[in-house]
Amino acid sequence: MGHERERSPGTNDPNGWYARVIRLPAQPVDIGGHSPGAAPPAPAFTQSQLDSYVTNHLRPAVDHCRDRGVYCIVDYHRHRGQYDENLWFTSDAIDNEVQLFWNTVAPEFANDSHVLFEVYNEPTEPYPDDVDPASDSQAALDAWNQWKQNAQPWVDTIRQHAPQNLVLIGSPRWSQWTAQAPRNEFDGDNLAYTGHVYGQDNLKPFADSFGAPSQDVPVFLTEWGYKTGRAPYLSGTTAVEGQMFLDLFDNYPIHPIPWAFDFRWVPQFFNRQTRDDWELLRNNETHGGLVKDLLYENRNNDLPTDGGSA
Repeated sequence: MGHERERSPGTNDPNGWYARVIRLPAQPVDIGGHSPGAAPPAPAFTQSQLDSYVTNHLRPAVDHCRDRGVYCIVDYHRHRGQYDENLWFTSDAIDNEVQLFWNTVAPEFANDSHVLFEVYNEPTEPYPDDVDPASDSQAALDAWNQWKQNAQPWVDTIRQHAPQNLVLIGSPRWSQWTAQAPRNEFDGDNLAYTGHVYGQDNLKPFADSFGAPSQDVPVFLTEWGYKTGRAPYLSGTTAVEGQMFLDLFDNYPIHPIPWAFDFRWVPQFFNRQTRDDWELLRNNETHGGLVKDLLYENRNNDLPTDGGSA
């Protein structure tokens, strides 16, 4: 690592971002029509609301990804449940909501070969906050095993409806328990594991938390990035944290999907100056420009085949 990376053309590049996969966050707060930013009680939506969301939002987005020749991740995007035990991944209410979601969504997209399913965006509690999630301790494994016990039925539900689609599996503490996956893999085929990490997160070195497990199981980093001046866990710069991410991707077989292609959700890629004008944040304070360069550099690598597999 350390070589100069190929910089992408400017914002007038007619080929855009060269993205190979788009992550579609299906938030319970949106499906059920709750106030933005809330952590609504579970189940947060009815069958009717979910059916409407699939028809009016998910299906058009999934079809657009197909038409553009890119994979898409349909992501059950529940988060912010750490302060309410009824929203922990161990609760019956959450189990009912997750089962409702995947019993509806998985069969809808089972025949769409470009669709991946992300079981649960960011499970939070319960986890032992005094245990290193990348350690080989029994306590770390016990926390993973508790997660597997609760989440395996959700994976089974998806697989029952969709035998072929790749399934991405998160973990406790905002999908940061990835290192335990090789110690007790979920049951089933075509499974991979996710990780979420930001600039100043306490999961350094990244290689221990995400690189090492990627040598034994498939790992998708479905959220990563940094933004100077934000919350401490997000804080970082291209020169330091950006280089750490690039080193991780150069040295390990990780599938990186950055977060977030937005002007408001942080760490964002853009400034929005007017309603019709987006400005890419290409500077040392965020990862928007770094991501565009990384995609451009790899624009001819691992292209999907006619059969739909990379």
